[in-house]
Amino acid sequence: MRERIFRFLVLCGVAGLSGCADPISVAPEKSVGILSFRYESASPDFNGSFAARGFPRLQGQSGPWAGGVARGTSQTEIHAVAGDPTPGGVFITVKDLVTGTAHLDPECTSSCNRMVITLSDVGAGRETYACEMSEGVLAIRLRTKNRVRGNFSGTGTCWSSATAERPAIRVTDGMFDVGLLRED
Repeated sequence: MRERIFRFLVLCGVAGLSGCADPISVAPEKSVGILSFRYESASPDFNGSFAARGFPRLQGQSGPWAGGVARGTSQTEIHAVAGDPTPGGVFITVKDLVTGTAHLDPECTSSCNRMVITLSDVGAGRETYACEMSEGVLAIRLRTKNRVRGNFSGTGTCWSSATAERPAIRVTDGMFDVGLLRED
């Protein structure tokens, strides 16, 4: 049970979530996850790929992983942390969708679908950027009690505290196939 709680807390910590005290049930141990995508920008130094594969890590462990959290049927969250070639992380929130397609709406102000990506060691100055997609598509192809699979793509803007550069980014070929932790 302690390991289950640590896994959930790691997911919450990476995603910057709050309200993580609800009871959870855990997907089977064969819940290795994968999340990958390609990204491009007008800057040749800001193009590449992201891939994360592995089990969600316990607190204090490092290494790439991908996983998800199901908050009833009203919200699915996909999280990933990657190492080389591009270290960073991904946080995707899909609201009110079990299967089908959801759109990112730049005009949404509450209860929104979201996709936030962090990319490290990119751009001309090899900086870390946070990128929020303002438009795009999140598709859930399969959602079972213990697994979620889907695709995503989008466009948005990135920013870094180390530079004034705010490159536009385009994400393509996004896919995820991850085990789900359940918050009931």
